[in-house]
Amino acid sequence: MAHILPWDLYSLEYFAYSLLLVHPLPDYQPVG
Repeated sequence: MAHILPWDLYSLEYFAYSLLLVHPLPDYQPVG
């Protein structure tokens, strides 16, 4: 892309965050 809009950045960050929720990091240990 020639330029990235703010909402594109937010969407990308949200997408990456959702991926972490679906596929947690190997060293991630949920407490519960």
